[in-house]
Amino acid sequence: MVEFNNRLYAVEPNHGQIVSVGVDGSIASVLDVSASEGHIVPTAITSHDGQLYLGNLNQFPIEPNYARILTLGNSECSQVAAPGLDDTGALHSLHILSSKAGFTTVVGTAFGPDGLLYVLELSDAAGFPTPGDGKVVRVKADGDIEDVATGLVVPTAMTFGPDGKLYVSNFGAAPPGTGQIVRIDIP
Repeated sequence: MVEFNNRLYAVEPNHGQIVSVGVDGSIASVLDVSASEGHIVPTAITSHDGQLYLGNLNQFPIEPNYARILTLGNSECSQVAAPGLDDTGALHSLHILSSKAGFTTVVGTAFGPDGLLYVLELSDAAGFPTPGDGKVVRVKADGDIEDVATGLVVPTAMTFGPDGKLYVSNFGAAPPGTGQIVRIDIP
């Protein structure tokens, strides 16, 4: 969930929806991702510079580099978007403005202090999630994707702290008591 334009935006992966919630409790459906993209299982959302960015898990078995980051906005575009259901001043519709492929099993997204997009991948191995194959990647200014941290064990979430360091829940999809928070210093 992320705050954007005075509303909270959340991803509902099972139905491929993005919903928003207002401070008054009003709920609106703002985008049916599955209507234009199929069942790509959207899982992570973040905002930056007036746009929303949506990552997807994709279906299993895992196909490396097939997950994407979709850039969303309320600008006109050629993609079909689902209209919003409320009239509370929220975006009445979101559109998919662009898409960048090359990711695998996206479970987290965040913009770093350097202004670059960081993406958490549950596992980048083909087949099914493999412990030790989770990683954090960064989208460089030229669009290239580079590894930042590898060897993570089924990580499930990440955030940048006020210290500018990246914190990742490692062993997030593991038995109770095995989870840990890993601090990553960004070069």
